[in-house]
Amino acid sequence: MAEYPRHDPPRHIVAVMGVVRDAAGRVLLVRTARRGWEPPGGQVERGEDLLGALRREILEESGCEVAVGRLVAIYSNVVAPEKVMLTFLCAHVSGEPRPDPSPAEEITAAGWFTPEEALALVTAPTQAAKLRDALVYQAGDAVVYRVYRTRPYEALGEYRV
Repeated sequence: MAEYPRHDPPRHIVAVMGVVRDAAGRVLLVRTARRGWEPPGGQVERGEDLLGALRREILEESGCEVAVGRLVAIYSNVVAPEKVMLTFLCAHVSGEPRPDPSPAEEITAAGWFTPEEALALVTAPTQAAKLRDALVYQAGDAVVYRVYRTRPYEALGEYRV
């Protein structure tokens, strides 16, 4: 078993992402200045639980309230900034998609898209893999665990747990 030096404990950002569907089966996406279109989500803040952080991030980024459902995937980025991200299926409860009104925020647009449109719009490799995993998930499937590195993107492993 690997031991970590006491002076250098592991550090990871914890983040959450929601693949939100409405009653018609459409997928909620937000557009960011840096990565383009993607499902909403973000970092878990100190003192927040995962589901509360996910509901907050989706509301802030899109103006929509959701019910958080099944955990479908876990991702580990093993290069700086090291990150663990959990992806959940979510159901739309209320609100119409709109970008974050704060000028300091990076969300420039939000909207509903068919699954096919969403897959075509989400082009950042890490986000595209996460969206694909969530859209093909069927009840009873194992949770996907992917390990990757960024800049450039490279998939290092995929597991079903």
